[in-house]
Amino acid sequence: MSNDTILSGARVAAIDFVEIARFLRRNLLVIVAALVVVAALAGVALKLKSFDYRASAEILVNPQPLQIVGRDLTPTSPSGSIDTAFIDSQPTLITSAPLLREVITSLGLQSDPVIAPGGTETEAAMAAAVDRMRRAVTVERVGQSLVFRITALHKQADKAAAIANAVARIYLERVDAGRNQNTAGAIRTLEAQTETQRRKLETADRAVQDYRAAHDLVSNGTTGLVVDQQIGDLYTRIGAARVAIARLDAQLAGKTAAPGAETADATEATVGSTLATLRAQKMTLSVEAARLDQTLGPKHPSVVAAKTQLGKVEELIAREEARTKENTRAERDRAAAMLASLTKQARTLAEAQKSSNAAQVDLRELERDAGAIRVVYEDSLRRLNELRQQIDLPTSNSQIISAAEPPTRTGAPPLPLVAGATLFFGFVLGVAVAFAKETFFPRPAEPAPG
Repeated sequence: MSNDTILSGARVAAIDFVEIARFLRRNLLVIVAALVVVAALAGVALKLKSFDYRASAEILVNPQPLQIVGRDLTPTSPSGSIDTAFIDSQPTLITSAPLLREVITSLGLQSDPVIAPGGTETEAAMAAAVDRMRRAVTVERVGQSLVFRITALHKQADKAAAIANAVARIYLERVDAGRNQNTAGAIRTLEAQTETQRRKLETADRAVQDYRAAHDLVSNGTTGLVVDQQIGDLYTRIGAARVAIARLDAQLAGKTAAPGAETADATEATVGSTLATLRAQKMTLSVEAARLDQTLGPKHPSVVAAKTQLGKVEELIAREEARTKENTRAERDRAAAMLASLTKQARTLAEAQKSSNAAQVDLRELERDAGAIRVVYEDSLRRLNELRQQIDLPTSNSQIISAAEPPTRTGAPPLPLVAGATLFFGFVLGVAVAFAKETFFPRPAEPAPG
């Protein structure tokens, strides 16, 4: 490339920059006017736009509450397994209509201009206020943790924080109340079963004493012959098998007698169990579906979706009950087969020595029966006492880990960002208008010099 070509290109570039500078200088007023117009429009938009305050509270939702074991509080599920269905359903429960209605009432928002501009005197007005509250409250899970962030929007900073904190507080209170209600139901069931076991134990002890008196038998505490030792070992195992069968029979009888109530063997895992959680979800979904059905009509998509979800939960409950009952029956059959085998062996040994100690064998059997009943009775009594203590003790791990504070600024964009955007778009608009002006309304050509 020649030096003349390079110099010519440099002159063209220089001329272009000079023309740009002349263009901007000629249209300086147009560009400044565009900047003023854009700035004015941005100011008016910010003035007219009403931004909300945003306040957030964080809560820890633990689906594994504590239970009393001896003198300690331990998780109900030591394996650490997490019920994902329970976790996924919490945002829906937190923003449910009954809970939001209680928030409105507790905070005195019945006449709030944002939540209830028309008041809450009628049911329709309250439903509208609940709907506005649901739009103002959002719940999101923080990553894959058990922490949920409850965010509330309001025109006033203190009310935004109060709403977020009230939702978190009332939700945790409802969770505790539901668990206490389940525990109270289990206590009533277990009290009836404990009373039945107590009467059985009295009858068995009376039978032992009557048999001793009738056959003039006095226990000396010795093991006796080898055959006696063998019989004793067999009846120990028979007693264990009978304890297992008695427990399984009590569990099956409890499920049959009061469907939906917790059984004796399930009482230790009543609070926070899978079946109790599903039933709580069913209750909440039934109320929500009924409310939506009355408000929106049976063919509304929200009603159809709610009823579909309710049907899935009912199907899960049916499967869980069937699975539990099937496992219990299978375990009971195995225990019965083991008991039959042990009983057969014991009877064989008893026949061999019937002539010498038939009365002692019969007495031992009566004592084993009484001991088995006593074990079940004492175990039921222990669990009953533990459940009674759980009513008064805070056994829930769920808690508020971060209360909402009144925010100091709204959700409006930062002023530097608005100013920068205003300058940029104002300059672009001014250049565009100036270019259009010179294109469609060109200036007359200046006469050539000389």
